[in-house]
Amino acid sequence: INATATDGEANDPDLSPIQLKQPAVTSSWSKYRGPGDVTFSNARPSVGTDGKVTTTATFSQAGEYIIRAQVNDRSGEGGGGFQCCWTNAHVKVTVTPSATAK
Repeated sequence: INATATDGEANDPDLSPIQLKQPAVTSSWSKYRGPGDVTFSNARPSVGTDGKVTTTATFSQAGEYIIRAQVNDRSGEGGGGFQCCWTNAHVKVTVTPSATAK
């Protein structure tokens, strides 16, 4: 699974030195819906300087799944007490049985 995230604050002169040490953008992947378990090779991959994140998802059984991708700004997960700023994407994934499945 690949995604791209950008940070409009990257060059903000009003950010404190402490804020600048925190990752500008963080990401996480999780199962939202689906019949089986989903395991991610890295559920919280680091966002590269190019704004891209990559992980691999492994599904325990065939079926229709919805995978949630969440990206947070420096305020952290849930906004760190503030209502800003994160976004969600829900990605529909169809997993078909492998030819060797019995």
